[in-house]
Amino acid sequence: MKDYYEKLRKDFLIYSFMNMQLLATDGSLPFAQQVYTHLCKYVKEELGDGSFLEPLGHVRFERFACGEAIPRIQTNVRRSNVYVINQFLPELPEVIDSGPNEGLMRLYILDEALRNSSPAEINYILPFIPYLRQDRIDKPRAPISARRVLRMISDPESRIMARIVTFDLHAAQEQGFSSVMMDHLFSEPLYFQHFTQTEDPHCVTFVSPDAGGAKLAERYARAVGAQHTSIQKSSRYEINEADALGLANPEYVGGKKVKIPDDIVDTAGTVTKAADLVRKHGATSVEVYAPHPVLSVDKHGVHAEDKLRNAGVTLLTTDGLIRSPEYLEENKDVIRIVSLAPLVARAIYEIQKPHGSVSKLFEYRKDVIQ
Repeated sequence: MKDYYEKLRKDFLIYSFMNMQLLATDGSLPFAQQVYTHLCKYVKEELGDGSFLEPLGHVRFERFACGEAIPRIQTNVRRSNVYVINQFLPELPEVIDSGPNEGLMRLYILDEALRNSSPAEINYILPFIPYLRQDRIDKPRAPISARRVLRMISDPESRIMARIVTFDLHAAQEQGFSSVMMDHLFSEPLYFQHFTQTEDPHCVTFVSPDAGGAKLAERYARAVGAQHTSIQKSSRYEINEADALGLANPEYVGGKKVKIPDDIVDTAGTVTKAADLVRKHGATSVEVYAPHPVLSVDKHGVHAEDKLRNAGVTLLTTDGLIRSPEYLEENKDVIRIVSLAPLVARAIYEIQKPHGSVSKLFEYRKDVIQ
């Protein structure tokens, strides 16, 4: 009887995973292929076979002469649980379709195309979502852009169930802006895995680049058994401009490797100023961990990568945004990548699996991310 129920359970799981379709938008295919490989591995470990999974699908965007984009879904998604992997491409002058505005508009019309294709449900896997730093009115007549962006991604009035899966929000309470289900996951397990393989906690101090990140630095430090402190930063008086004023507990950084956790590196102004400050207090090296490598050019025309290089700072980040192999090779002296693919695959696996749970992704467990 036990064998009979075990066979029923496996048949039910097989049916569930047969009823899903993984799609990748233009530019996200290399990352999505890694995710698909890990997903097949997880399914095979559970069921002994992963050949029944549908092949990785593709969403190709075409352009009218006037510049309008139109999505072409290359796979039948009717009555399937659809998982759309979409990475945003940072603003690149040499690439026409780059930037957050183009990326969001494409996602907006892709949602319409998917809903017209009659899927059972739609799950958007968005490792990074632009505009989420604009989550409050900090000046007169300022927009709360994060709220509008999260509400435009998916239509809450549709009868088709939708979910957004993302990583490392600028502020966790931004989940309240979404009109559909939202799973806010963290890339921290990947960092902890890297840290335990390469560092001695007694030789490390975690430093928050500003007061807002103090809890994040404390969480990292407690997780690995290291010290932590924070930098006092002036209020941002211009976009992408702020000054590091002082360091709490400067004795914590003398003779130590400093790790600066943050969510996003844009022009790298904040982290390089923080690096200069901790070096004055005796830090032997500075590494930034930020899962979202936007890495823009500032108003003076200086590239963020060059700022990091000149400040002697290395950036440990993820592949949540699209970056070409040529770019990564050119900047390998300052940028190191840990892949989100295992975590994304595990999240998809747990969402699709009956009675699955994403809660195990909130802690560092080798059996989850390998």
